[in-house]
Amino acid sequence: MKSLRYIFVVYFALTWLILILFTWFFQSLIGKADGFSFAMISGTFFQALIFSGGMFASTYFFLKPKLKFLNSGDTNVPPFGNKVVKTFAVERPDFHFEVVKYKLKENYEITVYDDVEQCLVKFHSKLYHFSSGQMCGMLTYDAVAKTATVTCFPIQGYTEKAAKETQIAVEKIESLIVNK
Repeated sequence: MKSLRYIFVVYFALTWLILILFTWFFQSLIGKADGFSFAMISGTFFQALIFSGGMFASTYFFLKPKLKFLNSGDTNVPPFGNKVVKTFAVERPDFHFEVVKYKLKENYEITVYDDVEQCLVKFHSKLYHFSSGQMCGMLTYDAVAKTATVTCFPIQGYTEKAAKETQIAVEKIESLIVNK
């Protein structure tokens, strides 16, 4: 959520700056530029606010179900499209779930961690608006059956880059747990 607010502020500032420059440029072309007037700055301010607010709202409502899932303790993954699920046996005698959390934290942002009741880690890559290769996921560990389940899915919908990054993330997490 914090990163989405940051994206909104950056959109707003860039849009406002671009609108001011375009307005000033076009007014100077037709010979009506008398400096930066209050009307020009306030007009572009509201245009930038409307544009960036619309972009923020569409991004927020598209990502809201995924962000809500990532911040909850629920282990049932909703039917997000293009998810990759892999279950594998953990046969290492020296396996500690907490070590996996620290290794995941090197590459991803962890949103939920529980090693007492559910052995659950939820994580996502850094949120950048224009990057289509972002993914998020969940890792659960069943200590009785000694199996781990990794579920990963793209944050912003299907692209080939996102599908590739999702598959790579699942393989990386599996090798992190299976290998030393």
